[in-house]
Amino acid sequence: MTAGTADTRSNWPPMVSTFTGSPREIGTAFGKMQRAALQEEQAVWLERGAEHDFSRDDLLAFAAPSVKVVEEIAPHWLEEAVATAEAAGLDEEVYIAGMFYIGPTARGGRQWFCPEPDECTSYTVSSDYTEGNRVFFHRTRDNTPRPQTGALWETKLPGVNRFMAVTYSIERSLSVYVNEKGLVSSGDQGGPPSTTRKDAGIMSGLLKRYVAEHAASCEEALEIIKWFTGEGWYAGGKPGSRYTMADLTGTILDVCHNSDPGSLTWSRVEGKSHITRTWEGTADQMLRELAEPVEFLAFRNIYRHPDAKICRGANSIAGMTVRVHPEFPEYLTTAWFSFPSISLALPLYMGGTATPLPLMDGSLYSLCADLPEDVETWETMERTMQRNSLLLESRAETLLREGRTDEARRLIDDWTQSTAAAHLLLLEKSRG
Repeated sequence: MTAGTADTRSNWPPMVSTFTGSPREIGTAFGKMQRAALQEEQAVWLERGAEHDFSRDDLLAFAAPSVKVVEEIAPHWLEEAVATAEAAGLDEEVYIAGMFYIGPTARGGRQWFCPEPDECTSYTVSSDYTEGNRVFFHRTRDNTPRPQTGALWETKLPGVNRFMAVTYSIERSLSVYVNEKGLVSSGDQGGPPSTTRKDAGIMSGLLKRYVAEHAASCEEALEIIKWFTGEGWYAGGKPGSRYTMADLTGTILDVCHNSDPGSLTWSRVEGKSHITRTWEGTADQMLRELAEPVEFLAFRNIYRHPDAKICRGANSIAGMTVRVHPEFPEYLTTAWFSFPSISLALPLYMGGTATPLPLMDGSLYSLCADLPEDVETWETMERTMQRNSLLLESRAETLLREGRTDEARRLIDDWTQSTAAAHLLLLEKSRG
């Protein structure tokens, strides 16, 4: 065990592999974990429809074209959804409709998926400028305050990538992800607004899930988005989507589109850094002025600086900061999850086999959402975590080069669990 981590296994949080296995295994485990929350969500979805005089059958009919798209592109999502509904005691048809179709009940019935008053911010620095030439990426999620999940996802099917991601705890669409190929991406509002409403198809969170599962690079991700938009399979609301992507080749792409035909545009980002929005803050300048080679914590902590104006109070519900390992991205890429965004991080590694339960089931968010801010203490803990993570990676690299993969993964799991224990203990004490 490395210095600065918990020293008694009795205090360690359970590790769970809820999102690992066959689609049916994943759906069953997810349905059991979130049974009560999923039942409540289904009831609310039907109530919203009723408020607009839409019956259950109306909602199923509205959803049918979107479900047909999913049947064509990702039938394993439907297999997973059926298992979730069975395990959670849900109306299966309604669950599938609500999962893949947001439609007229979006955000409490507001017209045409209105934008949130505050929205997400993503930033990255070119790996040409970073320590070890690693991809650094950060995304602060601004949206409706609800429990968040950070987890490893591993659907054991041929051609489906393993990845780490942020989601709402009862959803299957992604806010931000990094996959085992070293591709990292988020999706913010900020693309051109749609001119015509389009309900049939999927929205950006599920599009990101498809890309995470199937792409190995920015170029492959872009080709998938071209395919989706060309087929008319994207059904976002009026606010357009803007994706920031980075990969192991050093490519950074800024991609924008909406649901209108021909709306897709993209550009390769040149230079040191990229940020999607600044909110009249100075985060863009801070990124440009980072000392080189850019240190991971200096990069990460920009979003916490008051002058950056990235953290938006209670609506900044999640943060994820990624460091992609250039030699072993499938094992030693790390994601630091903060719920809400300004809070203390809990780490995951791509090569781990499980996730600390409080990070997955939403209880970490519930614990931290009302805690007083203590950034100085949290950053002190994170400096220790960063030092220990580099020691871990050095040991794991040796094991991986020797072909001792199982030992490396056990080492990663042990470190992740003990680090989570130390951080959860601090957070519990902060609650008083």
